[in-house]
Formats: sequence, structure tokens, C-alpha cells
Amino acid sequence: MCGFAMERGQFESALKQAEESLEIARRLGEAALECTANNRVAQCLYFLGDYDGAVQKITSCTEFARDRLPALQVADCQVVLARFFAFARQLQ
Repeated sequence: MCGFAMERGQFESALKQAEESLEIARRLGEAALECTANNRVAQCLYFLGDYDGAVQKITSCTEFARDRLPALQVADCQVVLARFFAFARQLQ
């Protein structure tokens, strides 16, 4: 649902859905889903113009991944983080 709302430019709705997904992932204890949901929250914050919040969220997502996910998934998170910072720099 979050992805659909994002595609339609409904970022406030997408953020709410991403935060709900994050809470569900935490309750289930699913580390990979939690990391994915955190990534979606960061994307929503970014598109809503909260760049500091987005950077903070994606950074915490990467730290979380280092502690709880296999190396391959951590590498994926680091690639996302690198891309995110590259986009953030373009806005400055």
C-alpha cells in the first residue's frame, strides 16, 4: 500500500502506512521487514522535504541492519544509504 501511495504522490498517506508497517514488523520481530519499513519511512520523509529526518532514519536503518541482518542485506542497505546521500547533496 505504501508504494502505491508513493507512486501517486500521496506522501503523507504513504508515511502513515510505512509507519504502520514498521510497527507490525517490530511486533513480529522480523528484522528484514523492519529495515524495509524504515527505508520506506525515510523515502517518505525525503519526498515530504524532511531531509534531516530522512537522513537520520536511513542512517539508523543501516546501523540496525549491521547488527541484525546477514551481510548481503547489509550491503544492500549501504547502497541505498549511499544513493540517498548523493540525492541529498544534490538538493543543497
